[in-house]
Amino acid sequence: MLGLSSSSFRIVVILCALFFGLTAVFYTSMYRIYTESQGEIDNLEPRLSRLLGVLTAEQELKVARDESDHILASHIYVDGEESVLTSQMQQDIRALFEEVGLNIHASQILQSKNSKGLIKLFFDITASGTTEGLKEALGALEEKRPNVYLEEATIRPKRYRRGTQEEQNIDVRLRMFVLKGGV
Repeated sequence: MLGLSSSSFRIVVILCALFFGLTAVFYTSMYRIYTESQGEIDNLEPRLSRLLGVLTAEQELKVARDESDHILASHIYVDGEESVLTSQMQQDIRALFEEVGLNIHASQILQSKNSKGLIKLFFDITASGTTEGLKEALGALEEKRPNVYLEEATIRPKRYRRGTQEEQNIDVRLRMFVLKGGV
């Protein structure tokens, strides 16, 4: 056969068999590695799609965060010391009440309370004036930012003589609070 002795022929056959066997093992392992890698790629595709979606929406998320921070800041104090905030708010409200014609008799800063992640900063104001003045003051409070919340109001009419055509005067005691974030 091809001029090879039987022992040489056997060696050639063994070497060819060994070569084809090793080639088959190599291609089988490469196919197995390929299928495992393809499975990992298939598992990563949804994750990458979500990540790409977040990256494309990053600017929108930043704008939304800034808007929510602005809205939050219009309703509560985000930072600052409690005593300074309450004192400043008390002075602002006193000035507001005096602008609309109410006479301030007393004002007091009350103890703050923690409530569901927010701090309520309380203060009390006692004033007198007309009902129209009180209406204007409460309307102005509604526009104040951060929001001022009215917790309790005691309104007593002042007595006057019969037959006089005076505008109704009242004494009023208001307990108000503002919210501060970050307990």
